[in-house]
Amino acid sequence: MNYIREPSYYDDLYDLLTVQECLRAESLSALDSEPEGKLPEQKIKKIWQKVGNDLYLYYKKGERYQNKSKVIADWKLRDEQLQDIYDHTLVPRLPYCNLCNGILKVIDKNLIDYDDKKPHLEFMVECQNCNKKSEVNEDGSFRVRKPKRCIKCSSEVTTTYSRTKQVITTTYSCSACGYAESDTLDLSADDSEYKKRQAEDRVLLDKYRSKYCLSEKEGQDFVRDTLQIEISTKHFKELAEKKADPSYQVAQSIKKSSIVEIETLINKSLDHTGYTNLSLDKPEIDRYVIVPFTILESKIERSEWDSKHDLQKLLIKTLEPTNWRLMSAGISYRMGYLSGKLKAYETTDDLMKMVKQGKNLDETNENS
Repeated sequence: MNYIREPSYYDDLYDLLTVQECLRAESLSALDSEPEGKLPEQKIKKIWQKVGNDLYLYYKKGERYQNKSKVIADWKLRDEQLQDIYDHTLVPRLPYCNLCNGILKVIDKNLIDYDDKKPHLEFMVECQNCNKKSEVNEDGSFRVRKPKRCIKCSSEVTTTYSRTKQVITTTYSCSACGYAESDTLDLSADDSEYKKRQAEDRVLLDKYRSKYCLSEKEGQDFVRDTLQIEISTKHFKELAEKKADPSYQVAQSIKKSSIVEIETLINKSLDHTGYTNLSLDKPEIDRYVIVPFTILESKIERSEWDSKHDLQKLLIKTLEPTNWRLMSAGISYRMGYLSGKLKAYETTDDLMKMVKQGKNLDETNENS
């Protein structure tokens, strides 16, 4: 038994299913559509309905393209597993005939593959003494079949088989009430029906494959376009959420001051405070612009703690309307020199973060 097929088999099968699914979708949309009316609103409704149906079909074809390689890989893996089970499952240690206790011999094997059971082999065995045929499971146990019952009296019936060329006849006889019935299986008819369906499927596939099954280029275009739509949708959603945030409007209203403007503003605030000689050091420019500074304390009588505390309060108030903040390390004091760092927020996201912190003193550390 050969379960592994040629690559073209899987490709044709998947595309055939795609064609059938798209044809069903089109037939359903045709049933749902209403005849075109004479009024403008009826015509507009008809146009939008067609646009919606075309869009649905476009995404259906794209979805089938995206899933194709994975589905076919799963099919191939499944068939390889079945082939491995069929080829390599060992014949179990056979029991003796349950009728005459004779020795059994394997004459055939059958792979059982039901959706609700794990695939496994059953072995057809024949007694070399009484010629009775039976089925043995992988574990060496006999397969127990439920006996067929008479539809008249519910007694167990006897089953016999006969074959004439391509016709197999199965007869069920009841010894209790004498009722009998027969089923026939015409193998030639079944084979012709199967070949007829195959031919119909091939015609269907040849006719509609190019319409419903995307080429590699069309498929990649679909993947690129849908990815771009997802990115754009996510972007606009995030932008809408951002604009709905109260801190967004506040951030938009904050003036972005240059370092020269900040220097002028701080110098102006230092008048008559006892702090002099603001000096800005070389800036650290990365994600943020961070500028170290020093200021001289001219009030000799002011304590170190008061000097740091008063300057910090002054800078917090001065920088409040701007996009600059005093960094969290605060103010350092040594021998009349007060030092610290100023940090500029430039992007909308950073300004929103600054607004949400609700403080003029930057809450992140100097390495952020």
